Amino acid sequence: MELSEPHGASHRGSRAQAQATVTLTTTSIERASASGIDTLQRLPQFPIPGVLLARLAIDCRVQGQGVGRYLLRESVGLTLDLMSIGTVAFRVLVTDAIDEAAARFYEHHGFARLHAEAPCRLVLDLEPLVR
Repeated sequence: MELSEPHGASHRGSRAQAQATVTLTTTSIERASASGIDTLQRLPQFPIPGVLLARLAIDCRVQGQGVGRYLLRESVGLTLDLMSIGTVAFRVLVTDAIDEAAARFYEHHGFARLHAEAPCRLVLDLEPLVR
């Protein structure tokens, strides 16, 4: 399984198949942009390596049924698996919420807004999840 491949889930309804997809890729964030996140403030002044949750899309017919939560958990799990292999180092999971409702969804799941200039860019520090 490739990190940059889209992963999905589907649900067969009475009329049509509903779709959900998630895409992950590598990224980094500037250390200075993470100054508002306590656990990242102690890191050296180098770019912080991460995984970008580039797309988490849920068919509107199945929104609110836990599909997004499931795909987010799977994305975090895949990222943690890659961290445990040790071939590539990641510290954060990054996403760009499409709107305020999506930003609140990510915050509910532990993400923090990166900074005021980009209120829809959120990060999840993965280090506490590894312990």
